[in-house]
Amino acid sequence: MRFLREGESFIVEPFVHHNIFMSSNSVTNTIKYGGGCTEIDWYPSKILDEFTKNLSENDLLELSMS
Repeated sequence: MRFLREGESFIVEPFVHHNIFMSSNSVTNTIKYGGGCTEIDWYPSKILDEFTKNLSENDLLELSMS
């Protein structure tokens, strides 16, 4: 799990599962780059969904402090 602070950024490589939690008043800018690919580049991840679905905002705040 990775936590970002204001002003930080990240890149997600194609075919890497990820979930992004954004608290209220968050601002995001998403740039999807590349091109010419006709393959679907998103697939669901049951493992990631199971891991994250019960995490609350408070849980995430506690984890980010540890």
